Amino acid sequence: MAKSKIGIKPLGKTVLLQFKKMKETSESGIILPESIHQDVEQKEAIVIALGSGNLSDGKKHKFEVSVGDTVIIPAQAGARIEKNNESYVVVDESRITAIVE
Repeated sequence: MAKSKIGIKPLGKTVLLQFKKMKETSESGIILPESIHQDVEQKEAIVIALGSGNLSDGKKHKFEVSVGDTVIIPAQAGARIEKNNESYVVVDESRITAIVE
């Protein structure tokens, strides 16, 4: 797979995700404190890049997600990366809970 636009290339069957921005205000205009986002068990993220899909036995992993998909992952999943003031995470595809349609 090609390297992502941010210069991070996931390996094997891992996926590079960018966290979606959490709402800073409620629908009625109330400002939400940052601490409210820390208790969230699942987070939404956008698929930025896919690994090569190569497995140790020489086979290829077929990804169920595609670049651009919005997915849900456990809040504590994967390896966190901060780059250019943005938050990313690299996770094994099996840690992705769902695709948002």
